[in-house]
Amino acid sequence: MEQNGSDLQFRILTSSSQADDKTFVLKHNNTFAVFNRYGDLVPYPKSSLGIFHEGTRFLSGYGLRVDGDKPLFLSSNLRDRNEMFAVDLTNPDIIADRKIKLEKGIIHIISRKVLWDSVYYENICFRNFGMEEIEFNIDISFDADFSDVFEVRGTERARKGNLLPVSSNSNKILIGYMGTDQTKRTTEISLDPRPDRLEGGNAGYLVRLGPGENFIFSVTISFLISGIERKKVLSFRRALKSYQRRLEYIDQHSCWIETSNDQFNHWLGRSRTDLITMISETPSGPYPYAGIPWYDNPFGRDGIITALECLWMSPEVARGVLRYLAATQARETDHFRDSEPGKIMHEARNG
Repeated sequence: MEQNGSDLQFRILTSSSQADDKTFVLKHNNTFAVFNRYGDLVPYPKSSLGIFHEGTRFLSGYGLRVDGDKPLFLSSNLRDRNEMFAVDLTNPDIIADRKIKLEKGIIHIISRKVLWDSVYYENICFRNFGMEEIEFNIDISFDADFSDVFEVRGTERARKGNLLPVSSNSNKILIGYMGTDQTKRTTEISLDPRPDRLEGGNAGYLVRLGPGENFIFSVTISFLISGIERKKVLSFRRALKSYQRRLEYIDQHSCWIETSNDQFNHWLGRSRTDLITMISETPSGPYPYAGIPWYDNPFGRDGIITALECLWMSPEVARGVLRYLAATQARETDHFRDSEPGKIMHEARNG
């Protein structure tokens, strides 16, 4: 059945077989990340992978290589409270001069990722489990397309902004974009320790490890928008602790149910955790966003229905929703926006 262009703009298009690869989501307030099971961001067409901030994808490509080869997958999982994404990898057989330079499984790679207050934090540890000293290169690549959420899901834009030249120095990479709204958006990537190689969106380390030794480096990414104050950058440990304190606060100020059935308790806990993940702080208070990736923003009816259903367990959410909807309530008739005095909004978007 043929469909015209006006119909297609309301559909979420599926155009890649890689859509079936399992994804993992991190979120805090107006920032969320969608990774594949390797912890990578592979920029294939119409991919929903990326780190999004205020409705714009600030990081669309991110990859890790060991001597030019993709690491082998071991495992990946989200912490029970969705506060951290953990990935375990190892090296493949690495060939040099037609000989095996490094046997598969010698290096254990542990990556830990956290989102907190508009900043992305990652700690990566390489450990030599072999009996001899080894030497290898680590290569990390970054890219950003600054597409808005509608563009990522398949909507064609009549006009686009301009990507700015990538700049790098010392331990930082800056990827910039000037939008059609004349707002500059910048992805600021910091690596610690300082890389041995840094050019454009690529960084690298030359690593030598004795038996049982570790090499650890961190990646910190800030999402900057002109005219908006940048967020304070913490250490990985402090960012994770801040997220955990938020969860502790919510636990102390909300109700939960516990039964004699462990399976039912797990279902309740999982549902509660996912709901807490979707709640974002707004100037009016907490607001439950609708869903990731396409609906990570406030919806009017969805928000007020969720607030009603959560009223018994977390009245603070209802207060935040009512204040937000009152602050955004229509005060004039606008046929283009389908607004009339007294109506609540359908949805609010940034980007």
